[in-house]
Amino acid sequence: MEHWCRKSELNILIDEQKISKTQARFTLVMGRRRIGITYLIRKSLERQPHLYLLAMNEAEGTLCRRFQNQIEIDMVALESINHRIRIAETKMQKGKVSIPLPQDKARKIQPHFKHYQVEYVALSLEDL
Repeated sequence: MEHWCRKSELNILIDEQKISKTQARFTLVMGRRRIGITYLIRKSLERQPHLYLLAMNEAEGTLCRRFQNQIEIDMVALESINHRIRIAETKMQKGKVSIPLPQDKARKIQPHFKHYQVEYVALSLEDL
């Protein structure tokens, strides 16, 4: 699919990404169906590590379970200035906490952060 006359919209999204490196940002993109919004968003993020969740007309419980299955890591803290990343797994009970869990789950995102120092953390709700 080719996006037509969307350079200005693409530049806005790219500018928002640049601003988000120094300020907290939330960007919402809305529009009618079938006009290339998803393509535009994916194009703006193609060289950035990102999480894409597609919300459809589903019951809230079904949607939450689907998102939960897509998100494999409980918490990721990224410090881009010092090139550090903290990947944490959380469990309800302290006895079920183990470091290999976040290490195993992080293998999908690690290629995106080759030059980052990675720290793995396993936490229980008591630690939070």
